[in-house]
Amino acid sequence: MDKTQLFGRRVPLTQAPPEATGKPALQLVNGHWQCQRCHQWVAPQDCLPHGVPYCRHCLNLGRLTKHTKLYTIPEPNQFLKWSDSPLSWAGTLSEQQHQAALAVCRLVQAQRDQLLWAVTGAGKTEMVYPALAWALQRGWRVAWTSPRVDVCLELAPRLAQAFAAVPQTVLYGGQPAPYRYCQLTICTTHQLLRFEAAFDWIVVDEVDAFPLATSPMLQRAIVQAQKPAGCHLYLTATPGPDLQRKLKRHQLAVTYLPLRYHGHLLPPLRTKLVGAGGPG
Repeated sequence: MDKTQLFGRRVPLTQAPPEATGKPALQLVNGHWQCQRCHQWVAPQDCLPHGVPYCRHCLNLGRLTKHTKLYTIPEPNQFLKWSDSPLSWAGTLSEQQHQAALAVCRLVQAQRDQLLWAVTGAGKTEMVYPALAWALQRGWRVAWTSPRVDVCLELAPRLAQAFAAVPQTVLYGGQPAPYRYCQLTICTTHQLLRFEAAFDWIVVDEVDAFPLATSPMLQRAIVQAQKPAGCHLYLTATPGPDLQRKLKRHQLAVTYLPLRYHGHLLPPLRTKLVGAGGPG
């Protein structure tokens, strides 16, 4: 097996390279089995016909039982060094977008967790490009993740065009292409369950979308896939109560942009009552 398949990942194997370390996929904690991939508890009834417990919570990623071992190799960041910026995007940012992009980049350089709060249509993806270029040039491993498959599939060609020389891999359930070790990973948040301390920076797109917004398991997957010294960026137009609380507690830095590219305010909603009855 190519050992790069294990860099920053936890893979169930029967045989592993000598550099890999393994641990049981299910561990007994205080008399209860706990999955070491998704960290959910295994219910007593979740057993195979011969009585072997398995995890049903992350079953769509492959079955794990108490006999399975997960193997990993610590992330080495074995990537080409970029002497110049890898950004090949030829577009331009408005002045407001440019200022927001600078703020995001400064926070990434300081390795701060942050939120880019911008209205729909503000160009959040393009505003991340300068920070992403800086991170890739520095040799960081980056994940751009979303709870929605359609967002990942829409992002992948845009990022491939904006960073034409940077190899990328796209991960989602039922993907046709096999996994490969790349500096830039575009994936669903469920796919982050396969990773451990892999990414220096994680961009979480549509952070308010289902099922991520209501799933402690997927929220934990982001933390698990991020290196201990890494950081993350949330993107949304509608931060929910949890993000709002983190902002008030200063647990997240925030860049706010209430305008779209053309600079016009969103039109205010107006209501008009229409009578149900016609002329008598």
